[in-house]
Amino acid sequence: MKTTNTLAQWIDGQSDFPDDVADREVYENIKHYSAQIEAPTLDKTKVFENIKKVQGSKKSTIKPFVFKIAAILVLAIGLLVLLKEFTVSSHKTLTAQTQSIQLPDQSEVLLQPGSSLSYNQYFWFLDREVTLQGEAFFEVAKGKTFTVNTHHGKVKVLGTKFNVKSFNDELHVVCYEGRVEVSQNNVSEVITPNEFIVLSGGEFTIKDSIQLKELPSTSGYYQIINSNFDTLIKDVERYYGVEINSKQIKTDKNFTGKLPKSNIDKTLDIISKTYQLQYKSINENNFIFVGDEGH
Repeated sequence: MKTTNTLAQWIDGQSDFPDDVADREVYENIKHYSAQIEAPTLDKTKVFENIKKVQGSKKSTIKPFVFKIAAILVLAIGLLVLLKEFTVSSHKTLTAQTQSIQLPDQSEVLLQPGSSLSYNQYFWFLDREVTLQGEAFFEVAKGKTFTVNTHHGKVKVLGTKFNVKSFNDELHVVCYEGRVEVSQNNVSEVITPNEFIVLSGGEFTIKDSIQLKELPSTSGYYQIINSNFDTLIKDVERYYGVEINSKQIKTDKNFTGKLPKSNIDKTLDIISKTYQLQYKSINENNFIFVGDEGH
């Protein structure tokens, strides 16, 4: 170990050649030629610049590819939005007018007076969904979930028959066949045949049973269920295309019954007897309830 250290010091010029080491000439040659060898210098700045160039070249090839994919996705989404916009089928009825509609899956809709219905025919088989404003009776073909969207909540079913009325901040749903789920936000209820439900102000205010013998699509009557007087009068105006002045009448009594579709006079007679009122005809399409019968 001492000899090795001495040789190292001799090579560095810090001591004389050790006396106990033979073949000095060999070591002299090793020292001479090793002195000619230069260790490569490390240019840190240059190395860093080279690394940046390599990373930059990778980014330059990745970025255009990413931008192309993003552009294709944006274009595809835009085309889908336009396609949905321009493939919407809309139906609208005036007062005293009904319309029968057949949906792409052969489901049937009876759109009642003063109502509108829309759906996307192109995307129909991906999502059986309609938007309703007003009132309609549905006979839904069996299949995946069928959804009716209204301003006041959603109605979801499979294959079934039901009536939906969305007016005056209330949602009325009547089930004739199958099971119907009515929901708004996190609140939901399920009704079965011969049941009806009313959703108002985000709450289910009424859920009850009623005997339903005729479907709205085949009956000659409008079926009114648990309707307050003001809503009843608005329905009559919509069904028959008339105007009724009932401002003088104040009552808390609700109406449940049938009104003949083609006879406004008989309808007004039924309402008058139910509420013990009289009505006067101003002209063919204008009527007024004047007060209690016999006064």
